[in-house]
Amino acid sequence: MKKVLLIALLAVFGISANAQILSSRTVTKPKSNTMWILRAGMTLNNATDNKGGGSAIGFDATIGFNKPISSSSVYWGMDLGVGTRGCSFKGYNDETYDALAYAVRFSPVTFGYKYAFTEDFKLDGHLGAYASYDFAHNDEAEGLDDFDAGVQVGIGAWWKRFNLDVTYQRGFCDMAGDSKSSNVMIRLGIAF
Repeated sequence: MKKVLLIALLAVFGISANAQILSSRTVTKPKSNTMWILRAGMTLNNATDNKGGGSAIGFDATIGFNKPISSSSVYWGMDLGVGTRGCSFKGYNDETYDALAYAVRFSPVTFGYKYAFTEDFKLDGHLGAYASYDFAHNDEAEGLDDFDAGVQVGIGAWWKRFNLDVTYQRGFCDMAGDSKSSNVMIRLGIAF
């Protein structure tokens, strides 16, 4: 009886050990090829009908991701961030004023292509859409509309995990009167 019990116990132990080995070999978690990116930098904020004015310097900070489509160099992505929009204008006394609004910006879809010169160095062209909403502004930006949406196009250079990106944004919504936002973002990024 002891021998039968010992054989049954060894059989149960052997079956459970074999099941664990099979499950660890057959079920492997695939490595994700999604690249998460943190970017921050300066913006040159302007308006399309800004006669006599210029660009107001602001900031932009985003977190987003790029996910390759299939096994190609084409990718799609999204990002969420905070930054500025607005312009610089001349007042009645010829003094220059910066009208800046601080906005939350969401880019729901971006498509891009990474061209690899070497394994470490790549160029990245991208095109997408964005929407932004102003949550605060300075006194000079009192009359700006709070909502904006438009298109963004850019190019970036990658060295391993590090990125230098220049992106142009053109808004479709009226910012003040008939003028629309026109921003250039120059950002540094890191992928993880």
